[in-house]
This record gives sequence, C-alpha cells and structure tokens, in this order.
Amino acid sequence: MATNITEDWEKRETATELADIIHVSQEMGQRLALEVTPDLYGDVQDLNHLLQEAYFKATSIRRKLEPQ
Repeated sequence: MATNITEDWEKRETATELADIIHVSQEMGQRLALEVTPDLYGDVQDLNHLLQEAYFKATSIRRKLEPQ
C-alpha cells in the first residue's frame, strides 16, 4: 500500500517537474524570439509552437495523475 502511494506521488512529482521545465523552456523561447534576426524568427516561432503543444500535453498528463 505505501509503495503504491509513494509511486503515485513520484509520478505526479515527475509530471509536475516536466511541465515546469517545459514552461521555463517556453520563456526562453519567447526571449529568443525577441533576440534573433528576422531570418531565424520563423524557426524560433515554430519551436515555440512545439513547446506550447508539449506544455499542454504535459499538464494534461499531470492532471490525469492527480488523485480523484
């Protein structure tokens, strides 16, 4: 019983940390978009879009791991 509780907590903690890391990556991507030359801006925006999708998926996974 205690093992399952610990494992569930670790899964939720990992999912939360992953979402946090992606969020920080998004902030870095937004800063980069302000700093790059116009010829790279489109690539950075594409990356930022992927990071946004990854963040949505990570937060969805985190919510699904929360106790009901």
